[in-house]
Amino acid sequence: MAGFGAIQRAVAIACCAVALVSPVAAQDRTEAAMITALAAHGCAVRRTDVAAVLAPEGFAAHAVRDVLARWILDGTASLDAHDRLSLPASLCPPAAPVPSPRDAVITAFQAEGCTMTADGEAVTALSTAGIDAARLGTIIGGLYAAGDVTVEGRRATLAPRLCRFDPSARSD
Repeated sequence: MAGFGAIQRAVAIACCAVALVSPVAAQDRTEAAMITALAAHGCAVRRTDVAAVLAPEGFAAHAVRDVLARWILDGTASLDAHDRLSLPASLCPPAAPVPSPRDAVITAFQAEGCTMTADGEAVTALSTAGIDAARLGTIIGGLYAAGDVTVEGRRATLAPRLCRFDPSARSD
């Protein structure tokens, strides 16, 4: 079994590799959106619940893992004796909330009259914003499972209650 120091070094190396290949602006935006999502949970969440909190928001598992590992290693976040990940009050809640990938998808639906097709402009715009087809499918799948989207062939329609969605007014 690898020692704790070896695990820390491996995580630090992985984080550095991710930082080298990721555009800083996109990384900063992802982190800010994660902070916004965690703020809805009091800026603290059990480490075992992080995936359950952030996955529905459309964050890729590898991005969550990399960001949280870096936050813990550089002291941005802390883990307490109860395995709760906490962000400091200086970061969370954020002064200006940043929409999650899920919020970006809902906004794209709204811009298209709450209906999106697989080859429509909204899909292209989301791709440009860093939401690839796989992640878009995952997000729409989650919305579908929650009853927030109906799908017919290559057309998805947003539920009326989300058609006028305002991410700053979220209660969930």
